[in-house]
Amino acid sequence: AVQLLARLEWAGLDVGPRWTQLAEHLAARADDTTEPFLSLLYLLGLARAGRPEADRLLAAIAARAETATGEARVAWGDAALPTAQGLVALARGDARAADMALSQGLPRLVRIGGSHAQRDLFAQLQIEAATCAGDDHDAQQALELRRLVDPLDVPVNARLAALYERLGLPGLAARSRGVAP
Repeated sequence: AVQLLARLEWAGLDVGPRWTQLAEHLAARADDTTEPFLSLLYLLGLARAGRPEADRLLAAIAARAETATGEARVAWGDAALPTAQGLVALARGDARAADMALSQGLPRLVRIGGSHAQRDLFAQLQIEAATCAGDDHDAQQALELRRLVDPLDVPVNARLAALYERLGLPGLAARSRGVAP
């Protein structure tokens, strides 16, 4: 459910009160650090809903990262913790901190579990953070790479059109709008 809501928002849809509704179920997971991938999803849902349990789960992830050893240290300390910090920062409107933290965690996310497609949500959120932080170059590069894979991806083209419009590049914006509604 967290993945679905986040992807709907990334595509530009209003999910209404669904984060708040979902957070009622996620609150019970505020101390769950069994699996880093799942912990990040729980954290994302709690943070997007503005729930105080997000701070508790972020602290639990930090504690897990502190005590982890071996491969678990990489998963929790190098991947999950900076990603968690970025998710919370993004949900709270600090796009610059979110962009920096997510950029630090993304290269190691393969260590946290989940499929490539599932982990891709965090890359989408890093693009969101970069865009909101005004890091137009990184956002543009990431979006263009996505468009190479799927030239007809409507959310990617819509984001590129808005970015190119903001940058004063109407030809590139029109090219993107030709695909996006």
